[in-house]
Amino acid sequence: MNRIDMSWGSPAFLVPYWETYGIKVARQIDRDMTYNFGSRESLKQIIRGIHNQEQNAETDGKHIVVAAGATQIILGLLHVLKKETGAGAAWANPPHFSRFPHLAEFAGLEWAKKKNSLIITTVPNNPDGSQIVHKNTAILDLTYNWPQYLAKVKNFDHPAMVFSLSKATGHASTRIGWVILQDEMTARALEQYIEYSTSGLSIDSQLTAEAVLSSQLNADYTVFDDGRKTLNDRMSLLDEIERRLPFKIIKMSGMFLWAEGDCPKEIIGLDGRTLRGPSGTFRLNIGCSSESFISFYNLFAKKKLSLDSIV
Repeated sequence: MNRIDMSWGSPAFLVPYWETYGIKVARQIDRDMTYNFGSRESLKQIIRGIHNQEQNAETDGKHIVVAAGATQIILGLLHVLKKETGAGAAWANPPHFSRFPHLAEFAGLEWAKKKNSLIITTVPNNPDGSQIVHKNTAILDLTYNWPQYLAKVKNFDHPAMVFSLSKATGHASTRIGWVILQDEMTARALEQYIEYSTSGLSIDSQLTAEAVLSSQLNADYTVFDDGRKTLNDRMSLLDEIERRLPFKIIKMSGMFLWAEGDCPKEIIGLDGRTLRGPSGTFRLNIGCSSESFISFYNLFAKKKLSLDSIV
């Protein structure tokens, strides 16, 4: 029997929306086949528009830097802030995204909680859904601060706020992330880091991001609406089977189920120790594909769901 893979944080639950509504991406072949060392101003304006619409981050008077995903943004910020502050370490309170320590090491930083550590805070947190912004946070990871993951998003105003197209709309393979920065010099240094590390940002990816995000501006029914409905429906189904689960749910938040006990052998979960959580914990991605979620639900439910079910 094939095991149900719910280990990785892919937002596949957003795919059905795009299968229904779709987008058309303009291609500017003649001019844009050459190198481009910056990001498109038109994309930055659309990003400002989507944040203004969803009220999840202040952009007025701030600088937007676009990169190949939130991971490149965070790695670049660690490099830049290390130089600006003289910090020798970085830290995030556990449990946290598994790659943070590796990114810190790649940036030449120790992964340790020290007086001058560059603190990374994710809100809501991956995997436990915490919404606490820790004191002296240098990098505020807001990749999940969208309406599909929260009953109510907060309109943050922080010096460095990180987002990604992946978690916003589900377009993970487009590899677009951005940061909203207060300091102009930090923004310039980060843009230089992106230029030197990748020789510029893909125009094709930027055009896709423009088409995706602009399609959500003033839309009657957005991917955020659809995503919230899908996750709410899945939460309700999980409530039905919770007493039949062979493990204890610590927290259901957004697209993640944070649990204590042994992950069932039929399911591939993410070991909590990978996320610097305690032994005996694991994370399941309930934002997986409909097929995977139905298979998971049917393992424990008396009444089985079919693939025609809207989940």
